[in-house]
Amino acid sequence: YTAAGGGGAGGGDVARSFLKKNKDELHAKLPALMAASRWPFVRDLFLARAADSRRGEVARQFAASMKELTETLAATDQHFIRCIKPNDRRTPFDFDEALVRSQLQSCGVLAAACVAQAGFPYRRTFLSMLDDFRDLLTLEEQRLAWGGSAAERKAMVRKLLTQAGFADEDYQLGRTMVFGSAGLEAQFAERARELRERREADERARQREAEAMSAEQKARLAEM
Repeated sequence: YTAAGGGGAGGGDVARSFLKKNKDELHAKLPALMAASRWPFVRDLFLARAADSRRGEVARQFAASMKELTETLAATDQHFIRCIKPNDRRTPFDFDEALVRSQLQSCGVLAAACVAQAGFPYRRTFLSMLDDFRDLLTLEEQRLAWGGSAAERKAMVRKLLTQAGFADEDYQLGRTMVFGSAGLEAQFAERARELRERREADERARQREAEAMSAEQKARLAEM
């Protein structure tokens, strides 16, 4: 970097200077000593280091830990929880409306809720949504859901939403995800239940019709 000031320009290499100043090498015998601890937690922390003949650096350990943390976070679905203090008396099930409202406003929860409500807070991948409602799909559609292309999954999601009675303004379909208005998931679950009941009723009606036709054919054969 280069910083310009009244006395002229000066600079440096942040990465190299950071590593140079933060080597903080452990004493060679310290890992072996800690690995022999009678406390399992402490012992496990230093077993790998004691087996390594090289002298480790704190900065290198920190970078490795951050890499492991990043990989763990990337493999999960993040959920943010905001803790609100219900009252100043530390009593359960006692909500001070003014205190709670003040906290929600000051930490931006109300503003975030308004933004989410105005947009599309419901966001799911096509595959995830099809998996949740796979019992509404035919066997052929299920095979396409797992082995088909993103375009085929998109078409199936659109078909399900249309059959459930949603208007086009209630959702938007991206390349791999469905974006919906607030409450879309709960509404779709309810409409999916109704759709499932209609399909089951239609299937029972077809079975009764087939049984009636079969009985009529049997009667005709008996008359012959």
